Amino acid sequence: MEGKIAVMAEIELIKSRMILGKTIKSLHLDVMARPQYFPVVGEAIARQFQNRNQDGSVSNPLFGLAQYAWGGEMIQVETFIVPLALEDEEFTLKTDQEGFFKLFYKDAIILEGEVGKLANKQIEGYSQSIAIFVSLLKSRPDTHFTIVRQSENQAIRQLKERISIAEKGKNTGMLELTVESSLPDTAVSILNEIANIYVQQNVDQKSAESQKTLEFLEKQLPILKDQLDAATTALNEYRTRKGSVDLNLEMQNILKNSVELKTQTTILQQKRDELRQRFTESHPHIIAIDKQIARLQGQISTQDKKIETLPETQQAILKLSRDVKVSTELYTTLLNNAQTLRIAKAGTIGNVRIIDYAILPDEPIRPRKVLIMGIALVLGTIFGIITALIRKSLNRGIEDPDLIEKLLNTPVYATIPHSKLQKVLSNKLKRNQANSLASPVILALENKEDIAVESLRSLRTTLHFAFLEAQNNIIMITGPSPGIGKTFVSVNLAVVMADAGKKLLLIDGDMRRGYINKVLGVNRGKWFIRAYF
Repeated sequence: MEGKIAVMAEIELIKSRMILGKTIKSLHLDVMARPQYFPVVGEAIARQFQNRNQDGSVSNPLFGLAQYAWGGEMIQVETFIVPLALEDEEFTLKTDQEGFFKLFYKDAIILEGEVGKLANKQIEGYSQSIAIFVSLLKSRPDTHFTIVRQSENQAIRQLKERISIAEKGKNTGMLELTVESSLPDTAVSILNEIANIYVQQNVDQKSAESQKTLEFLEKQLPILKDQLDAATTALNEYRTRKGSVDLNLEMQNILKNSVELKTQTTILQQKRDELRQRFTESHPHIIAIDKQIARLQGQISTQDKKIETLPETQQAILKLSRDVKVSTELYTTLLNNAQTLRIAKAGTIGNVRIIDYAILPDEPIRPRKVLIMGIALVLGTIFGIITALIRKSLNRGIEDPDLIEKLLNTPVYATIPHSKLQKVLSNKLKRNQANSLASPVILALENKEDIAVESLRSLRTTLHFAFLEAQNNIIMITGPSPGIGKTFVSVNLAVVMADAGKKLLLIDGDMRRGYINKVLGVNRGKWFIRAYF
């Protein structure tokens, strides 16, 4: 459980603002610059051109649309500084002749610049000027590029969405980082930079305590050096005035004890000052040091009383010698400690390391063509079924002729299926009308074996027996709505009955939009009546 918590903590540390923020600043990921492609298909066309052409050329514009990129265009913006109010806003860079460009914001020109040179200008209404440095620009003239200076929060948010971190295996303590990008080289650079910054911060964390102590010692060393120089100068001047004075064995012992006590006291005071940067006066460590200092100061007072019993010259020599020795020992001790800390800091090793740096993958991970095809197949099947069910639910007609007989008590004489050939004939009829050709276009004449014509013959037989009991021989063919086949049934039934030797009169009863004359290839008068034999 503790291992799992530690891994999760490291994952959150990698996703922190400290790591991702440094990565963004190091790689300039807060500046987005990309060509403008033709909607929907432009980027795919440009990608195909780049895959086919490796010579670095730029594709010619299609359809005369020179403002769009069609393949081979490149731009690299090292610096792009805008006022805070314009962060996350889109700017348009338009290429000009011979490495020059123009920068637009909301169709208004902001500044003009040259590739390889910093361009800046003060914008009216903003306290901060705008600056841009384009290091690389390869395109045709008049090509448009979109440039955005992202805010720090937005840049970190987008980078965090593209990064995924997971433990490799179970309870291994090894993390695997992946990042998605349309540019393979950029993805590799991002991952390697994150890994380096993460390792460096781990080392810095381990050496932070040594660094703080070293900074404190480096502040104290100049002070002690000045004290040592002052004490040495005072001792030499006194000896110059009074002459050389030898210290007997008793005075040497007093000097030795006094130096040790003073040295220990000073070291404890320095340690106390260092602890006071992190703890309060009531901390147990500081209280313990205060007690040690008080005990040493009591011993120093006892030594000072012994020194006061000595002659004045010996007292002065003893005190000056003590100051020199104490300052020398303290300076030497701190100097050694500082050097030890420098060595320890330089040799600090973090508890994390990089196993494998990121490399270019052999194949892109997006798009997953097999997965997309499988999902499209499933969704297409589901959508087709849903569409069929919806159309069936919206179709309020009757498909089963038996329902008509059951519900309406009306006999059904025939069921006429749709004919595929009739659709061809309908198109032919439209062409004939366009070319002013007057020739009949009738299914019963074109293909007498068609299934729809066979159904009409069955209807003809049924009507023959029905006429035996009918009061007259008049048939009216009608329907509830336009386009349901009234003309088709009327014309083809007339042809079928005429083939059987029947004499008949075909009357088009639609006085407004009659259509039978067009099928038969004749002109329509005020009244149209024609017998077809």
